[in-house]
Amino acid sequence: MHPKAPDPLPSHLDCIEDIFAFVRDVMVVSLSDERAADRLRFILRQDERYNAGVLPLSASRFNVFLNTATATRLFDFCGVYGVIENDYLREHFAELEAFSIDENAALALSYYTGLIFVAMHEYAHVASGHLSYDRAAFGDGADRPLSFTETDGSTDGSTSRNRDTERYRRFRRISELEADGVAFALTFSFAPEIAMLTGLDPEQWDERKHAIHRAILLGCFAALCLLEGLFADEEEIDGEYPFPGMRLINLCSSYFRVVDPDAVAWEGDDYRTRVPDPARNGAVETHYAATIGPALFALNDALVYQGMETRFFRKGFESDPDAMTPFMRDIISVLGGSTPDRSPDGRLLASLSASRADFVLALERYRELDLWPTA
Repeated sequence: MHPKAPDPLPSHLDCIEDIFAFVRDVMVVSLSDERAADRLRFILRQDERYNAGVLPLSASRFNVFLNTATATRLFDFCGVYGVIENDYLREHFAELEAFSIDENAALALSYYTGLIFVAMHEYAHVASGHLSYDRAAFGDGADRPLSFTETDGSTDGSTSRNRDTERYRRFRRISELEADGVAFALTFSFAPEIAMLTGLDPEQWDERKHAIHRAILLGCFAALCLLEGLFADEEEIDGEYPFPGMRLINLCSSYFRVVDPDAVAWEGDDYRTRVPDPARNGAVETHYAATIGPALFALNDALVYQGMETRFFRKGFESDPDAMTPFMRDIISVLGGSTPDRSPDGRLLASLSASRADFVLALERYRELDLWPTA
């Protein structure tokens, strides 16, 4: 009897090895060196949970895993963008069509980007020193993965006493937000290369930069919105992981620094926004109107289409500014470089600021790269 051949992977998983190779051999190598890339082993794991993670194999080698369910659900979510009736998406596809990029290619770009964002999030945990610091400060000698969602405990099923503390929970929330921000910013840094990975021609980049940014935003936002428990209802939480709503506000804060990095000046252990230049403000607002605004409207409609909770907009928002939700007011605040303080998610994000500087200093000796702190 011959052994049964393994079932073939669904077609949407065919690209996973290419994405792993791109992250390892293009992005990581460009940021550090080949030795850093050799320390990372990327694995597609057959698992029905929406998750990805990074697990230390030794003090210097790491497994980065992505569950098949993560790729499948992200693929399906990006497919929703193609079927909902949303004027912003129709304009998005029409703009790319003008450059001979059809709707399937546009959706593939968002799907690839979402997967790259998740993989780079896990790499950011390594490069930012999160795993090494976790082991040294809280581990009691035990190793456990840091995951995209809170589904994995320590490898032996035990939990360190040091991890059952408010200090540890704050560190974990800050580390997740930092990994998100680093991965998000780096994804935009490699946007032309990611576009080429999906088979798009890099020519005329400047003319279609807005459309590529929208596609990236749609992919990264989808990856976060598929996490459980989208929005916070309370001011205090006991879990280690920040709510996806908090993480979305954090990404929008990161996008502010991607679009206008000169507006941020570092002072000591924190950053301050500089006095804005009126001419530059106009250019930034134009960019927002062409990229993140349409992406948020499309994301809202995709969530509604799938019966998921949304607090982005209330009915009549476009004609009545008072219909804007507290969550969206916080989004607008961070896009302008201000502190979010209207929604529970925004206030929870702002509340971490007091701890952030302490952890940045504590992590310094464990950092592998001089990464841009974003939490």
